[in-house]
Amino acid sequence: MSAGDGNKTVYYEVKDVSENTIVVNDTIILQTSGPSVQITYPAPNQTVAGTVNITFTTNTNNSPEISIDGAAWTATGSNTSYLWNTTQWAEGTHTLQVRDSDAAANIGYSERIIVYVDNLAAVGELEAEPTIVKDGDSVELTYYGTETGLTVTVNTTPLSDSTSSISLTDADNNAVYEGNFVVNKTGDGSAVLVANVTDALGNSFYPNVTIILDNTLPNGSIFISNLGAVGFENISEEYTGQRSVMLNLNYSDLVSIDRCRYANEDLDWTAWESCSG
Repeated sequence: MSAGDGNKTVYYEVKDVSENTIVVNDTIILQTSGPSVQITYPAPNQTVAGTVNITFTTNTNNSPEISIDGAAWTATGSNTSYLWNTTQWAEGTHTLQVRDSDAAANIGYSERIIVYVDNLAAVGELEAEPTIVKDGDSVELTYYGTETGLTVTVNTTPLSDSTSSISLTDADNNAVYEGNFVVNKTGDGSAVLVANVTDALGNSFYPNVTIILDNTLPNGSIFISNLGAVGFENISEEYTGQRSVMLNLNYSDLVSIDRCRYANEDLDWTAWESCSG
């Protein structure tokens, strides 16, 4: 047949011994080039998650098939798209390619594209400073993430008299998200603050931190021991003959005693120190 695609006619002439002739012919379409196939979504190097609607174009719409990571070809079930459940595939890099055939059994292939599957939220750690607070204290919250561009919102309602939350920001673009709030809560007990950490694809992670609420005053008592002369009667415990005295101290708290300090009648306090001496 002649060069070039298109309609081709082949003629056949038959002659008998009496010189009678007949010319017959048949026509066929010559098609040597395969279909044109192109993936239109997702774009090359795009990050995807969940169920992805892979779309493509083909100029034959005969029997398109898709291959993921070079695996066996699978019928797309549609002439324009294929639903890919990425949750059944590993996190990371994957390749996509679509092919189609025409009536002449020519096969056309799309370019193989690379995409990135990300169905897991970026994990990290939520911290608070301080972790033992009272009404009116300021608390610094820090989320140490593994990537930038996250949305970090902490529910602070357990330490507030009303529904409240705070958004932590990554001011230095280093995946460290910070913010602070003021405790507005009476009473005592443990409060668990939970953060909602969401990435650009909507994957969420929920770290938490426990803060102790302590609004109850500590208990304390002091007794000055009389170190007067031993053996004398009528020694009063209200008097002493020495400037140095022995102190009997008692202290307790619902959570923990931190430090103690002392003063004479002028209330010139010493520095804070361990209560146990």
